[in-house]
Amino acid sequence: MRVSHSSKIMKTQNSIIYLWIMAGGGIGAVLRYSLLLLTSESVTMAPLTIFFENILGAFLLGLLTGLILSKKVKEWPWLHFVGTGVLGSFTTFSAFATDILYLLEQSLLIAVAYVVGSLLFGILAAMAGLALTHKGDQQ
Repeated sequence: MRVSHSSKIMKTQNSIIYLWIMAGGGIGAVLRYSLLLLTSESVTMAPLTIFFENILGAFLLGLLTGLILSKKVKEWPWLHFVGTGVLGSFTTFSAFATDILYLLEQSLLIAVAYVVGSLLFGILAAMAGLALTHKGDQQ
């Protein structure tokens, strides 16, 4: 079976993308863990730290998306390195989900406020990041 030259190029490009994602993922995971260590003196503070990490990550991903859509930043390699890698591992839905279970054991009201607040402020933060990059671009 003969592999075309363009097929080899695509495989090489995909391998490079994976390397960018892995490098970014390592950085994001270390940042997330470091922030947890710095701010969480007890297990009860961890959900609040993850809440702020997710909001910050949503804002930064909105900002990056806006920069890419406005052509101020080229998609490659930033989307893969920062978007999928750094921010994908900095924010963490799995921790969000387990924190909800933890908070449900403490208080239904706090757990519901955590879910609603995370979604609402996450969406607003992403919109703010996106809006900052489109300021003045609208015609």
